[in-house]
Amino acid sequence: MSAASERAEHDVDPAMAKELERLLGPRGSGVRHRAVAAPEPAGDPEPELAQTPASSGEYQALFADLRREVEEAEARPTFRLKTRPTVQRRLLAGLVFLALLATSAGLLPRQDMAAYPLPLLAATVLSLGALFTIVLLAALRPAYLPALPPGRSRALTGLAVAATCVVAVVPALAGEGLHPEHAGFLFHSIPCLVFGLLGAAPVYAAVRLVDRDGGHLLGAVAAGLAAGAILEVHCPLAGVAHRGFGHVAVLGLLLAGAFAIDRLRVRA
Repeated sequence: MSAASERAEHDVDPAMAKELERLLGPRGSGVRHRAVAAPEPAGDPEPELAQTPASSGEYQALFADLRREVEEAEARPTFRLKTRPTVQRRLLAGLVFLALLATSAGLLPRQDMAAYPLPLLAATVLSLGALFTIVLLAALRPAYLPALPPGRSRALTGLAVAATCVVAVVPALAGEGLHPEHAGFLFHSIPCLVFGLLGAAPVYAAVRLVDRDGGHLLGAVAAGLAAGAILEVHCPLAGVAHRGFGHVAVLGLLLAGAFAIDRLRVRA
């Protein structure tokens, strides 16, 4: 052994040497490693384990309630629709809107279809359809995404109302469409109001059937936009009063109903 090694050995702290000897074994024993038991936690863990919810009646009751809720959800007729992939749910609601639009254009077209400017009709219908798609994507979000913030829902609602008003007024300001000769716009507006509500009802029902969040506002907005597009290919009248009461009012009534339902849910 060299002089440097002897000097280093003599300089080792006796307490440290004893601890190393306890962990590694005595010198010359050939033991390099020894399993050291982990220190015992303070206190006896047995009482804590005995008080965990897994072994208590409260845990069993919570598990039973959760299982009952799952079974009730699975027993609902709409469970399979709500649990479909997001693309399929969106496609289902979109197809309902397209089917109603095609039915209105094919079976109940506007009387001035031959004379009405096709670019104007296409622009109004495509604008409402594009906004309907945006609202539908926001209403039927994937399950892994959080709920849409209330501010965005209100912004989409305001945009939908503004677009519906613009689409209703532009043809009248452009002088396109037929102008009723009878006095009183209610005589012509009420049928359009009823027709728009009848067109909006299946769209709203389709959105609610596949909606996982249970929100009524965006479903009503989507249904109102769909009703506006359906009325565009059906109603030839261009009066501002008629289109305001017979077309825009459809979205207004749907929004009023959605707000009323949300209020009732909050109170319940």
